[in-house]
Amino acid sequence: RSAEAIREFMTIVDNRDVTLCCSAHKQDKTVDKEAVAEFEERVKTEVKGCGEVVLQQAALFMFQSGRYDKARELVDSVVKLNPASATAWHCAGGLISCAEAIHTPRSLSSTLRRPQTAAGRKLHADALFGKIAYLQKQRADFARSMELINQAVVQFSSFLPALIEKCKAQVALGDWEQALETERRCLSANPRCIDALRVLLLHKLCRAGNYQEAARQLGELIQALDQTEPHSHRLYFEASLAATRLSGRHRLVLQQTGTLLERALTLAKDNAEYLTEHGYQQLLLEQEKEALKAYRQAMSVDQSSVQAITGVILCQLLDGQVEEAGQQLDFLAEISSSIGKSAQLSFLAALLASKKNEAPEKIVAALDEAVECQVDGVANMAPTEEYFVALSPDFMLQIAKLYLQYGPTEPPTKGVAAAPILAKCARVLETVTKTAPGLLEAVYLLARVKFLGGNIDSAKSGAQYCLKQDPTFAD
Repeated sequence: RSAEAIREFMTIVDNRDVTLCCSAHKQDKTVDKEAVAEFEERVKTEVKGCGEVVLQQAALFMFQSGRYDKARELVDSVVKLNPASATAWHCAGGLISCAEAIHTPRSLSSTLRRPQTAAGRKLHADALFGKIAYLQKQRADFARSMELINQAVVQFSSFLPALIEKCKAQVALGDWEQALETERRCLSANPRCIDALRVLLLHKLCRAGNYQEAARQLGELIQALDQTEPHSHRLYFEASLAATRLSGRHRLVLQQTGTLLERALTLAKDNAEYLTEHGYQQLLLEQEKEALKAYRQAMSVDQSSVQAITGVILCQLLDGQVEEAGQQLDFLAEISSSIGKSAQLSFLAALLASKKNEAPEKIVAALDEAVECQVDGVANMAPTEEYFVALSPDFMLQIAKLYLQYGPTEPPTKGVAAAPILAKCARVLETVTKTAPGLLEAVYLLARVKFLGGNIDSAKSGAQYCLKQDPTFAD
């Protein structure tokens, strides 16, 4: 709605408190280059002599617009003018939450390390949340951040975001009982609280393993988004990610996550990231042709999308197009130095070698590399939604299944050690079941690995757990 934004902007263009916030013209489909040049020149002039309020507003605007480098510069300027600025704390915390803002200015870092009170006064809510974000993202210190969250809950008793942050922190700390209690408080205050509904959904999938309830919960989440954030395509997209990867390929769950993604694509039909995710969902539904179509559409929007290219290769391998897939994988291998190591590329190399009936040692080595990449990528993450998106439990299960193809089919005889490949497979599955015991296929596969390793009691316990959670679990 760039045109509407420009009209609103023109009514306040002479207000010095917001004069630096003038990128609306750049967002319009038809850019008025003269207007842009005029306002950019005005910004350069105004920024030299503007005060704290202007810098604060501009920093927040740049942060919300995704221009993190510029926001960081402006926040640093605010800190120099007023080290106790609540806005600086808030914006700094948000910046640290973004991957683009790893390098925080020294003056800003020192500000964030100061005590959470200034001149004997209680801090502004924004300042507290900036400090909380800093502790969680920069220090991974959720226990310390919980102290500040509790302070925020007491100090701002009717402030729902404080309860939401508490709920998320409890999830990160693995305290699901308290997280669900806080989630109920959030929904009592606002029955359409998006964050609380997402926490409840996460519990249904990763802890309870109740896919029917999860599908119903997704329906409530979709309704809440439709009512409160109908134009936020990014929110629809992000709400689908963890649920898709924890779905256990359950069709009702995938149907609902598909609806979320459809909403996002309706609002942003040419978004390569969303199209790639649509391809991934179709793969989970075993609709390889539809998946291939979506991945190729994503590539037509963004030819450099590695995720879309790897999706195409996977579809080709599953369809038996081994030579074509091999050629594309060779190309990606040549440019891997520029894109870095990837668990997906290593897995595709293993799958390709398997399709070609190459030496098991080569396949297992490629799988080992995939596991290292994937596990290293989540090593310092708390078990939140973002963790499960990064871990991608379904992808880990595909690695485990490929390992098992090259393992024993019967338990060892008495006195014979278990096959080493079973330990590799168990590591993958334990990584999943540790944080997502509700993913029953992972629990079952781990029980099978224990059985093949001769640990019959442990295998029996795993099988009984699956049947307790789902009496119809056939395997």
